[in-house]
Amino acid sequence: MKHFILFIATVLAMVACTDRNSFRLVGYLPENIPDSSFVYIWNSQFEPLDSALVIAHRFDIRCDVPDSAALYFILTDVETPPVPFVPEYGKLTLNTDTAAITTVTGSKTNDAFATFSHRLEQLSLRADRWVEHKNAIKVAGALTSETYNGWETEMNLINDSIETAIVAMIQSCIGTPLADYVFQSNSYYLSRENIDLLLSQLSSAFRNGNLFAQYKALLATLDATAEGKPFVDVSGFTLDGKKVSLSQFVGRGKVVLLDFWASWCGPCRRAIPEMKALNSRYPADKFAIIGISLDSDKSAWANTTAREGVIWQQFSNLQGWQEPAAAAYGVRGIPCTILIDRQGTIVGRDIEIDRLIYTIDELVN
Repeated sequence: MKHFILFIATVLAMVACTDRNSFRLVGYLPENIPDSSFVYIWNSQFEPLDSALVIAHRFDIRCDVPDSAALYFILTDVETPPVPFVPEYGKLTLNTDTAAITTVTGSKTNDAFATFSHRLEQLSLRADRWVEHKNAIKVAGALTSETYNGWETEMNLINDSIETAIVAMIQSCIGTPLADYVFQSNSYYLSRENIDLLLSQLSSAFRNGNLFAQYKALLATLDATAEGKPFVDVSGFTLDGKKVSLSQFVGRGKVVLLDFWASWCGPCRRAIPEMKALNSRYPADKFAIIGISLDSDKSAWANTTAREGVIWQQFSNLQGWQEPAAAAYGVRGIPCTILIDRQGTIVGRDIEIDRLIYTIDELVN
């Protein structure tokens, strides 16, 4: 992108905010944003609106407040995630905290969004620590069913708090571009019921767009593949080019775990040892893992399979996120697992690994 003329950008940045039709944004940037680089403000269509020069890890910029509710983004010359903010009257300030969370404050809506962002980060860290706590107990050989049940109860409370925070943030600014953004960014953490509840309350622009129809289709898919529903047959090709269908493995007396993954997915690769342990825990005539890859590069899929020692049945259509099998099961993120019993009935999805072991033990035995 061509930079705005430096003289003009600098003069604009020095103009004080004197009326209610503009806002001034002062940013304090981390060390990885070098001086003499530029900061840009883009609208939600990712069209550039203005820019400012970074001096001493700081920038100062002024823009007009739009006539209707809007969402803007701050970008830099350095590859960093866009920072969303609401263009509201007054002096706004951008800061990055010690947890590397960058937020804008200085107005009611931006303050609320910043508080929400920090709250979500705190809950995510708490969830990570709680998983580490359980793993430490497990390594020590002290993870009993009673201990696990207590751990699971607390983990469910954390996840419920995350979802409650997301829903509250969306409802506090419902009908605005910010609500649409928070919904899209965090819908993975929302239950099917909350997705349905919030969809009808989002802005008219969102409800008249393509994403609304996609979310409606997702809800129908989640209903069709919910616990207690029969499995949906899908097909693809193995690494050696053979076409296979899920019905060749499911509903034939084995408990089957579908594992949606990809070679480029770090969490998927880190979960492979757990999948290996599951695969070796049960007799082959009673349990099977079926991997469904969301790769688009066959070589990457094949190389990771060989390097990681994945020996269970896999297939893919090499269409990445457009993988038909993933669409048929409403997969919103990977890794994603779906457990199917001996008769071909769906038992659950994304069951936590130790709960998954308990559940498979019951189904197999």
